[in-house]
Amino acid sequence: MFASVADKSFVLIRADWPNRQAQELLAVLDESHVIVEVVGPENVYYLLTILKAEQALAESDEETLVRNALGLAQLKPTPVVDAYDNELDASAPRLAIVVERGDVIGFYDWDEVESEFSSGSLELTPRGSNGVSDSTVKRSVATRFPSQAIVGELALLAVYLTGDEVAGSLITELPVGAQLDVRVEALRRFEVVGPRKLSLSVQAEAGEPHLQFQLKATAMGLGAICVYVSVDDQPLGSITLEADVVASAADIDPLGISNPEMSYPLPAVSVLVPDLSLTIAEDKGKACLTFELKTREGYGGPQLSQAFDPVPLEQNPQAYFGKFFANLAGLKLSDAEDYFGRKGSELFQDLLPDKLRSVLWSLRDRIYSVQIVSQDPWIPWELCRLQGWEDDEIKDGPFLCEAFAVTRWMPRIQTKPALKLRDIALVVPGGSGLQHAFSERDHLLSLKKDPDRNVTLIPATRQQVVAAMKLGKYDAWHFAGHGELDPNKPNRSLLRLEKTDTLEPGDLAQGSVMNLGKAQPLVFLNACQTGQSIAGLAGAAGWNERFLQAAWDQEHQGNGAAAFIGAYWPVTSASAFDFAKTFYDELLGQNGGEAKTVGQAVLEARKAIKKENDPTWLAYTVFAHPLAKVESLGT
Repeated sequence: MFASVADKSFVLIRADWPNRQAQELLAVLDESHVIVEVVGPENVYYLLTILKAEQALAESDEETLVRNALGLAQLKPTPVVDAYDNELDASAPRLAIVVERGDVIGFYDWDEVESEFSSGSLELTPRGSNGVSDSTVKRSVATRFPSQAIVGELALLAVYLTGDEVAGSLITELPVGAQLDVRVEALRRFEVVGPRKLSLSVQAEAGEPHLQFQLKATAMGLGAICVYVSVDDQPLGSITLEADVVASAADIDPLGISNPEMSYPLPAVSVLVPDLSLTIAEDKGKACLTFELKTREGYGGPQLSQAFDPVPLEQNPQAYFGKFFANLAGLKLSDAEDYFGRKGSELFQDLLPDKLRSVLWSLRDRIYSVQIVSQDPWIPWELCRLQGWEDDEIKDGPFLCEAFAVTRWMPRIQTKPALKLRDIALVVPGGSGLQHAFSERDHLLSLKKDPDRNVTLIPATRQQVVAAMKLGKYDAWHFAGHGELDPNKPNRSLLRLEKTDTLEPGDLAQGSVMNLGKAQPLVFLNACQTGQSIAGLAGAAGWNERFLQAAWDQEHQGNGAAAFIGAYWPVTSASAFDFAKTFYDELLGQNGGEAKTVGQAVLEARKAIKKENDPTWLAYTVFAHPLAKVESLGT
């Protein structure tokens, strides 16, 4: 697929920018190419070398529009290809812009591309005893899958533990007795036949049995599947595999080989396990959601591990939740409590299986930390309102995010239970008109009273923000200002900076800006609509996804934000400030108390701002390990 060969060394500029703005951005991003975007009903793109672009811009006045300075009228637009749905073959353009769900993620030059299929294994590191043997063995998770498959027929996927040296691997030790859960998802042109999830146990002797999954090829073209690996329902990482689906056995290349084994390193695995983990997956072939629940041992009740009946998707999720959030625009604050109560009850009834609803109701006073693991974060699970039987009648209970310390995560990315917050980047645009934005700024700046913690106020211009992100040194990013969302183009969601400058999710995908993910930062966008992910069944798009996957790929699974906090809908300035203040105070133990986990800090912040006719306390969504804590500054 084109995504696998996309060159990320680019700077994205807009044709309607003044020349000055483009030159400022090129001055801080040292990439090889420039992609110029002409926004319209169908966006048009032009690919130029950085040298050619800089020379042309230098010859024009500062206020000349980029389109005129670069003479786009005399140039032919560069072809555009979809990151996943197009095929790498002789019919593909020799030079093209690669776009993923309307977001530019790179470009490719066919003459420089060597097509190869990805496969792999995951290096797993020790995770402590936690009920397993103290003895360890050297193992890694490996896969075997054919590079070609015949449409309508089955292809077998093998997943196994190996102690053998694998190309590119860094085999490390695993405790004997540890159990690895393996789940397979068909991404494109395949469907899973039979079990989707199986488990492997680490044995003292080599030669452990293989897990075998069956996948049926459904359409010709380049297909893909994803293998997710977890321990105690905590994601460790993923392996994406591709195979060319052909019409018949006659089309199979006799010299073709299976996908080669490779290995990618993962950071250390946490022994921290939340009270309850809820894994939600989507069966695209059957248009339904599946649910698996697991409680940790010793949480205060019998340990549970249960799968539930699937819930069919009767409507297009993008259309449904687009309307759900759009209705908030005209909502009177006096009607907010009733609206969210009704909608929360509807979500609980419509989206969760009967038995799962009963289990959550029974656990509402017995568990604390909850993690929802789902690849498509377009459903606001936090807003589900518990209901159940009590005294022979149905009673309304609290919202999910009110009853528990709830966080979310994506299964393909390893959870990160350690936060640093030693070098915080703070962005607060002037002139926002937000009454409490500068109070929020001052409180963040006060966090550097500890000599080992630094807070840097980044000038709120596009040039300065991307230059700071490029450094990859900030382990926290906080933004206080305005956010906007175009529900039809989620990657046109934006943060408003100084004057006319803006920042968009797509800006995080270009070149060295992705370095921001190397520091595994906590990211808090305290702005309206930054928590929404508008998506169909193909996946999600928005700020959360871009930050969590910054500088992340199969070879660098440890990169990306360790936590992301954003708001689903417009929030009131005073409540947003109080939420942020309480969150950081609780997370860092600023008032003389013990430093709290992310889940605890968010729950306390919700309680602190909960009041009648102001739904801001429900607005925040949090992607993190619920038990993640800030490391002591002395460590």
